[in-house]
Amino acid sequence: MSTLKQRTQHVGIIVDLEDKDSSTKEKTSVVDDDKEKKTNKSSTYDCFLNVAIIVATIFAIASLSLSGGSKYVQNLRKAVLSGAPSNDKAATPEVPSTTETITAEELSKLLQGKENIALGKSAAQSSTGNGEAKPPASELGDCGCPLTCDSAVLATANPDLPYSCGQRIAYLITTHGDPRDKACKAASEANACVGDKCHPEKCPKPEAGAGKGEILGDASKALDGDKNHSYDGKSVTATNEEANPWWQVDLGGVHTIEHVVLYNRMDCCSDRLKNFHVELMDQNKEGAWEVTADVKQDDEAGPITLTKFKEGSKGKIVRVRLEGTGVLSLAEVEVYGK
Repeated sequence: MSTLKQRTQHVGIIVDLEDKDSSTKEKTSVVDDDKEKKTNKSSTYDCFLNVAIIVATIFAIASLSLSGGSKYVQNLRKAVLSGAPSNDKAATPEVPSTTETITAEELSKLLQGKENIALGKSAAQSSTGNGEAKPPASELGDCGCPLTCDSAVLATANPDLPYSCGQRIAYLITTHGDPRDKACKAASEANACVGDKCHPEKCPKPEAGAGKGEILGDASKALDGDKNHSYDGKSVTATNEEANPWWQVDLGGVHTIEHVVLYNRMDCCSDRLKNFHVELMDQNKEGAWEVTADVKQDDEAGPITLTKFKEGSKGKIVRVRLEGTGVLSLAEVEVYGK
């Protein structure tokens, strides 16, 4: 009897435990259901919120674009709609300006039907030389005075001064950073040189047609339509040997420039056309000239060099400029644009 009671009591405990466990499971199930409902509500709310933000953003960008928004905003709108990165460069990649050597046949096909807008326009250059192919009389050059400023004159010293003409010029260039012609002028005016033999503005100049090597290379010769690469053909420009020599053409008005073609001198000295810039220039609101586009080539140019400007490049003046000291010679320059 006592054994039966004990068993019954044990069964009762088991039943009671099973009832409690079942109740706990039911309560846990109710709690889990509540959590799941709350999670679903939160996820639904977040989803609607994200959609609302995206729609509002697209609507705002579209409104700005329609009301004359900036180019950046329009590109941003395209990026958002396409999934592309939103920065301006990624949305609208630009083709960079370049230079390249090109053959006459390739150039003819590329520019077929296009007009050279520089032909016959007004040209200028930093100085006008005689195109001599011989090396300069010294490392200092001839100060733009090929008839009088030779190595002997540069080595001559004024008795009242402790240095020669050439030494004074070299000092002004290395110590003060003066361009060569400025140093030549300053040394001459300080009586360091003999008279005006090395004064770039007062020394005698060779006359045009005085003989081979003394033909003046006027700036206009690069716009006469003659593409003869030889200086003896009397259609090649030349500056004196100087710091940062340049040549330019005034187009008479602002143009959108697509291509500039340079024809190099080839009878000699073709290596002079290297480390150069092809620049577009225009006046700002204050009337000062500034560079609006610049393409640089470090390597030596070939017979024909084609410069491609990126879309929308504009300027009134096209300028070719060497970096450093040298002589700039151009057989012809053509400009294409609208």
